[in-house]
Amino acid sequence: MTDDAFWTMERGFWLEGRAHYEAHWSPDAIAAFPMPAGIMAGDGFVADLPTNGSWEAVEIERRHLSRPAEDVAVLAYLGTGTRGGERHACICSSTYLERGGSWRMVQHQQTPAVPP
Repeated sequence: MTDDAFWTMERGFWLEGRAHYEAHWSPDAIAAFPMPAGIMAGDGFVADLPTNGSWEAVEIERRHLSRPAEDVAVLAYLGTGTRGGERHACICSSTYLERGGSWRMVQHQQTPAVPP
């Protein structure tokens, strides 16, 4: 998969809603979001996601992508999104693993980015 394809997939998690998670989220994935969401594991929470993405817009900047193995990709970036008319910024990382020709997110983390 190309670097651009990974960034397109990552953007989809912000904007595309439940169907994107069902297609690209691994059932054994773990995510750590700022509170009140907290830690989410597995695919149990996917059914509760909105059909459409809950974010109105997202900017993905300061992109870094590492390919430590043929079947692993790690992304890190500054994500700035708008939801409910409010802007939120966070430092994010995601790890993707290829299984049987399909790339799935197995880890995602967000840390609020508060300007100094």
